[in-house]
Amino acid sequence: MPDLMRRTNKLRILHVITRLVRGGAQNVVISMAEGLAGRGHSCMIACGPEKGSEGELFSRAAEARLPVTVIPGLVRDVSPADDLRALCGLCGIMRAGRFDVVHTHTSKAGFLGRAAASLVGVRTIVHSPHGHIFSPTGRIPGVSDRPAMRSVFYWIERLAARLAHHVACLSENEMKELSRLHIVRRHAASVVRNAVDVERIEEELAACAGRDVAPADIRAAVRRTVRESLGVPQTDFVVGVAGRLTSEKAVDVVIRAVREILSGRSDCALIVAGDGPERPRLQELARSLGIEAKTRFLGMRRDLSRVLACLDVFVLPSLYEGFGLVILEAMAAGAPVIATRVGGVPEIVEDGVTGLLVPAAHPGALADAIWKVASDKSFARALADRAGSHVRRHFNMASMIDTVENLYFSLVERRGRR
Repeated sequence: MPDLMRRTNKLRILHVITRLVRGGAQNVVISMAEGLAGRGHSCMIACGPEKGSEGELFSRAAEARLPVTVIPGLVRDVSPADDLRALCGLCGIMRAGRFDVVHTHTSKAGFLGRAAASLVGVRTIVHSPHGHIFSPTGRIPGVSDRPAMRSVFYWIERLAARLAHHVACLSENEMKELSRLHIVRRHAASVVRNAVDVERIEEELAACAGRDVAPADIRAAVRRTVRESLGVPQTDFVVGVAGRLTSEKAVDVVIRAVREILSGRSDCALIVAGDGPERPRLQELARSLGIEAKTRFLGMRRDLSRVLACLDVFVLPSLYEGFGLVILEAMAAGAPVIATRVGGVPEIVEDGVTGLLVPAAHPGALADAIWKVASDKSFARALADRAGSHVRRHFNMASMIDTVENLYFSLVERRGRR
């Protein structure tokens, strides 16, 4: 189909995800749907009713005018009764919507969504794993430490993979791993990298800085304003981490690394933005290590880009990470980045060029990397500048929407509409 016909033909698209909480996969789903809707396509999101301490994204979907349908029974835990109810609910929505494309996201919604779409006869089914539990570095509670459960999920995932016409992976690493595990077929898989809305982040920072601030001085103005609001000294070297406070995010490693830094210099502080089940344990760890006064637990923030802009270095300490969307947000906000060498992260961060990579679960190595950034301001600024350019060039929202839209059209053209 010529490009002109592609532009004039609009698709009916349903995205399915288990929970609409604040998280990387959920943010990408809303950004993807919003971007496609902006090009005239009809987009709907179906999700379960569960909410978490991370916060929810229903309000963001409403602001973007994206219709969201809550599916009773679509929950993370395995429950035959709930799963059957969710499957029936999804089948009903898909029959009524007559969608050209059903795009499922993450494991549980991925299985039920693909099964429902197959039963109803949806012509084009796409699945995005957003990372997977079979990674060698995976640390999924209740699965990674239970070989029998892991095996069950493996065979379920292999079955579900045959129900999708295409699998959209976050990274080359993820695609290779899933292919090696015989979960995806290479001819029916491709890489659709996450992206951030760089223009929106820049607008938020400019609004925080004020109208009369020159573009070159915006980050410095934001840094002053945010630090003052948080009660963090302007002269402190501030380390930051952001995301869901769960065990696989390994925020305890950052706390221990900052403790090492503070043994050599007293002007270091730690900011933790985010919430989750690990928060009480992490707060207790900071107290037990004697750095409570130097640590700020901010909880969930709607102004994350401003918080990231006030940092001297952003750290992603994860034991497992499918992609690491928050890395792109930190880069776009102008913060130097240190991240663990896991999952798809090395495809974002080029060690020594756009950031620093360290081994996972190694506080000493992380402390050394933080020292390297703290002791050389020119090096830190060069990392941040190159990273900002890298995000604008390779991880901008328009490029991601182009990739997804072209994928949908190629599949629909190949399979034909209803």
